[in-house]
This record gives sequence, structure tokens and C-alpha cells, in this order.
Amino acid sequence: MGADASELRALAAALRQRAAAIPAKVDATTRAHGLQAAAIVQSNAPVDTGAHRAGVGMDVLGLAHVEVGASSEYAPYLEYGTYKMAARPHIIPGVESVVPAWVAAIEAIGGEVL
Repeated sequence: MGADASELRALAAALRQRAAAIPAKVDATTRAHGLQAAAIVQSNAPVDTGAHRAGVGMDVLGLAHVEVGASSEYAPYLEYGTYKMAARPHIIPGVESVVPAWVAAIEAIGGEVL
């Protein structure tokens, strides 16, 4: 009596197909959460002239790798303060606010394979 491996081959093929789709799903999820973080940072940015708020955005650095920040040269002074000015953190808190949802979305993508 021989073993029929056709079902096992079909399962392996289905798992390979699902695994191949993971990088694109993770990248799309990361970009979407990065844009959400940038919107939160922008809405919470201190405004004097509006230049700093206008310079808030997201850069795509690679597959599933984004960076959210501000392009104004005085962004670090606003975020961390100076000896003359209190800190007005908005970049780090804005990014940290979307991290739990991003982690949950990535975990859900991983669960799709199992």
C-alpha cells in the first residue's frame, strides 16, 4: 500500500503561494500606517508660520520600511526643546500612536499563512 502525496504537494504549493504574497501585504500595511502616522504628526504639529507643519511627511526607504518626520531644520528644537523653549513633542508621540495597530496588522498577515 503506497502513500498518496498529492494532497501534501497541494498543501505545500498553497503555503508557498500564500508566503509569496506576504512581503507585498506587509509593505502595503506599513505604508498605510506610515501615512496615518504622518497625518497625526501633521495635525499635532505646532504652528507659527505653517512651514513646519507643511514639511511633515513620510519617506519610503525600502520594502516595508518607512520614515515619518519633518523636513524643517528646527524640527528637533520643537520636538525636544531648548534651554529657552519647552519641548513640544509631536513626531515621536504621533508615530508611537499607530505602532500597536501596525503590529496587530502585521500579526494578522502572519496568521493568514497558518
